[in-house]
Amino acid sequence: MRFRPLTLAITIAIAASLLSLSTPTRAGMLGDAPDVIVCSVDDPTQVLPWDQLVFYVSARIQDGATLYKSLTSNPVLVTVARDGSVQAPNLEDCDGTTVAALRRTGRARDFGG
Repeated sequence: MRFRPLTLAITIAIAASLLSLSTPTRAGMLGDAPDVIVCSVDDPTQVLPWDQLVFYVSARIQDGATLYKSLTSNPVLVTVARDGSVQAPNLEDCDGTTVAALRRTGRARDFGG
């Protein structure tokens, strides 16, 4: 049986799609670092009754760490080191934990996943 170029291209595309469905991947916008991290916080401004803040990936730091910021324009930041450890001063449920632990509890996610 001889395949025409278009038929071959469609066959390859379908095979690639099926392979990607069977292969679990977890990759955010910056590699293995999650796109979003959620941490509990006491309102640092004493203006709004915050309970949790959502931190979005903001930058890759030269040492390989990833910086996260919330959209609230506050001074609270989250940093994930290359080894997956989380530094988040003033955020008890995130500081000193790992990305893997945050993923298990649903507090670290990738867009689309």
